[in-house]
Amino acid sequence: MEVLTDLLTTQEVAQALRCSDHTVRRMVRDKSMYGVRVGLGYRIPADEVKRLTGGAVRPKATTAR
Repeated sequence: MEVLTDLLTTQEVAQALRCSDHTVRRMVRDKSMYGVRVGLGYRIPADEVKRLTGGAVRPKATTAR
């Protein structure tokens, strides 16, 4: 049995990819992104996010003050 580590929520993946969590859920359902169903939500391995971004995750946008 394979043990998955570093699982991210759809919200965490959406922040990293700078898209909506709805988009992340749709990508998992369409099988363009691997995710595991946990209860009513999904968990996505951090390695999957790295695969999709080529290892480069865009930094969070910051607001100027």
